[in-house]
Amino acid sequence: MTEVTTTPPTTSTPTTSPQNLSEEDKLWKIVQTNPLAFNQWTFLIGVIEKTNDIEKIRKVYSEFLNEFPLCFLYWKRFADHEYAHNNTTQSIEIFEKAVSSIPHSVDIWLNYCTHLIDKSYPVDEIRSVFKRGINIIGTDYQSGKFWEKYIEFEMGQENNELASIFNSILKTPLENLQIFNEKFKDNIDRIKINDMLTEEERKEYTGYDAETKQMVLQNREKWYHETLEKISKRSNFESIVNKRFFFHIQPIDEMTLSVWRSYFNYMESDPSVTQEEVIKLFERCLVPCCYYSEFWLKYIKFLQESYVGDNKNELIESIFERATKIFLKKRADIHLEYSLFVESTLGNIEKAFSILENIHSLLPTHLEVILRLVSFKRRNHSIQQANQFFKKVLTSLQSDSKTYPFLSINYISFLLSNKQSLQGEKEGEEEADKIVDVFETSREVLKKSISLYPDSKLLWLYFINFEINNLLFIISGSGSSEKRIEQIERIKKVYNIALCLDKNKIKNNGKENKEENKEENKENTNNEEKEKEKDDEEKDDEEKDGNEILVCKLNDDEKLNIWNDYLEFNLQYDNDIKGYKELKNKFESLYPDGKPESKKRSLTDMNLQSSSSSSSSTTNGIINNGNNDGPLNKRVAYSVPPTSNNNGVIQNNSYIYQQQQAQPQHHHQQQQHHHQQHIQQQQQHHQQQHQGFYGGYGY
Repeated sequence: MTEVTTTPPTTSTPTTSPQNLSEEDKLWKIVQTNPLAFNQWTFLIGVIEKTNDIEKIRKVYSEFLNEFPLCFLYWKRFADHEYAHNNTTQSIEIFEKAVSSIPHSVDIWLNYCTHLIDKSYPVDEIRSVFKRGINIIGTDYQSGKFWEKYIEFEMGQENNELASIFNSILKTPLENLQIFNEKFKDNIDRIKINDMLTEEERKEYTGYDAETKQMVLQNREKWYHETLEKISKRSNFESIVNKRFFFHIQPIDEMTLSVWRSYFNYMESDPSVTQEEVIKLFERCLVPCCYYSEFWLKYIKFLQESYVGDNKNELIESIFERATKIFLKKRADIHLEYSLFVESTLGNIEKAFSILENIHSLLPTHLEVILRLVSFKRRNHSIQQANQFFKKVLTSLQSDSKTYPFLSINYISFLLSNKQSLQGEKEGEEEADKIVDVFETSREVLKKSISLYPDSKLLWLYFINFEINNLLFIISGSGSSEKRIEQIERIKKVYNIALCLDKNKIKNNGKENKEENKEENKENTNNEEKEKEKDDEEKDDEEKDGNEILVCKLNDDEKLNIWNDYLEFNLQYDNDIKGYKELKNKFESLYPDGKPESKKRSLTDMNLQSSSSSSSSTTNGIINNGNNDGPLNKRVAYSVPPTSNNNGVIQNNSYIYQQQQAQPQHHHQQQQHHHQQHIQQQQQHHQQQHQGFYGGYGY
């Protein structure tokens, strides 16, 4: 029998346009696209609560509280909804999940106990929750409202536990301790004195109630005043941090953050403060400051250095998990520390790698994450794998102007640091991954980087430093004089390209000194096509030579630093004194005041003080911050910015220039002395730089 199939008629499924979406659907779409859209979440909850649909309510509260578990009020509202729908078991489960998610929230414990009391749960069950809460948040400076609720509950019980409650309170630094002390005295007759006795007090027990009562009152008064002393030491901190004791998405002001830091420093240094008290203070802090990685890391550091307990590593790992999985999903610093802890302390290489891969997938352009992955692969896999990964990331980030220049420089550092392992043929290595000459490969990486970002001062300075260090390598080794001359010419060529110079004129991005500039502008107006043809010919010539076409796009202020370095280089390494003089004349024609036009100051600002003031750190706004021993008319112009991992791939070499200005005759001799002194310092610097340039950089 043949099976007959029928094809249903095709119908077009109507699509819902954004304009036709309900308010609820629109809000769902927003929060699913951006889970951190807190305000839209609260609007959505309000819309769904109006429907009174418990399934929808469960869905929205569950997803919201997964993202924002510290919102204690929403846990209570969620539990109240379940109870309102006669789901008493579910309401208790929600409260249990709440105190598990935010165990150090006074309010959530208070809401939980209040719910149990209001719904007339058994006394033992209520008391059990109170005791659990006291063990966790009982020492919180603002836990007075929880203690008050506990006292109120026990006063309604025939067999109350007021004795142990007041014994604990009078030793706990609470905001309103005076009120509790008065309450203790007012209710002393309702408390069984024998139940208040400590082990020490029982040794002095006489059996006479009047004497025992007097002894207890005297001791409790002593406890009270000792606790007041603790409060007085902490009150200045507490008065500030308690203004924001709850979670909120708004950032915390810097003053409050600073007070938290000082508070921890005090607590950690006070020998009378217990380990448990410091831990609970950290947990309190991490409610309002949950988005601040510095406090998570400070907490972990405290545990690593001071915690005594068999569960130390498990406790630290749980804190890392809480931070990275809930609050700081995209904060690189805490993930990097977590990976380091897992690798170095727990010895779990696979998990450490997965932590790094996870944060890299979330932050693919983060320089420090990339470098840490390279370091990890080099350390645990192989240098070849690290190199392949580095090259792959470089290729993927070519269009990222913020990351690529730094990353390419770090790649060169990686190549130089691992020269012996990378250079030459390796068994099973792909042809594209073979490195015949690390220095030449590094040079090609630099050329490519500068061709992509010709306006990167960082790359140009590194290129110059790279070539100078190659020169020093030749000089200190067995290189021939021909190689030395060849390298000097190579360096001069880099300087010339960086400064937009050729043999006949100074382009300076199309700007000469004022008179020459007028003529050139006039000529350019009449001969634009000829100039374009000439530029094309120059590019063709470079292509014929097989070189990268490098065009500098630095501004005048950035070029100034390179100019000064170029002049000093010529004096130190080139014997062509006429060439130096010509170069110096070109510099002075471009920068008659020793700086670009935009940076000129008034004569008053430039006026130097007497030599007696030369030891001061600043004079007339000219900084001389110990980076050199030159006169005050030399100031630091630029220091190469450090990389993200603080490995100092480029030495922080202060490039200085001399402000050009008319000075009295008697200053000239002193300046010449300083100039000679500076040249000697520069030579020493280049030698030191050479020693570190090819060394390791933390890889």
